[in-house]
Amino acid sequence: MTLAEMMNEINALGRNIRAAADRLMADAADNTHDMQDIERQQNALRDMNNRMAALRLAYTTQEDAERGNLTAPQGSGSPAQERSLHDMLASREYANAFAHAIRTGAKPGRDLFADKHKVLYDALTIAGGDPAGEDGGFLVPEDIDRSMVFISSTQAKPGCMEAIKAGLRQYGNFENVYETDIGTTIGGYSGPGTIGIVFARKEK
Repeated sequence: MTLAEMMNEINALGRNIRAAADRLMADAADNTHDMQDIERQQNALRDMNNRMAALRLAYTTQEDAERGNLTAPQGSGSPAQERSLHDMLASREYANAFAHAIRTGAKPGRDLFADKHKVLYDALTIAGGDPAGEDGGFLVPEDIDRSMVFISSTQAKPGCMEAIKAGLRQYGNFENVYETDIGTTIGGYSGPGTIGIVFARKEK
């Protein structure tokens, strides 16, 4: 299987994961929904996430093996554009806009703060993505340490944590996703249902 074919598989599975996560979130928020069905959805989402992790590992392994001999994918920019994209993803402006997009739940095509996220759309355009579509997320800043991410919660609704983990694996490509409990001090102020996401930036 070529890199392009593998990426098509990853994108197709990503669409299925997002659809499953959205469905799980909606059903979990419905207090009348059958819990056995929610558990089945959670198991199915876990299986899809495991398959996604395997596909991504296979892709990066093959990419590393072929590095230097790859044909530029359709939609990729010139060397100057690629350098510009690298600088853009490594900038503080991009990191701040990306963090704001996470906090507001913004996605391409569904963004109430598009004016604040211009740099995110600029990066998508250079990379060959479709800023007007809803088929994916924004490019992740290059200075984020993807070795781990923590999700902290207090009395989260059923299904919420699974949906968030699915989104983090899909968009952030983190190697390890850890769940922790929010302590009583913060939890006492934030209240039940609070969820926090913590990740680190690479040292420069």
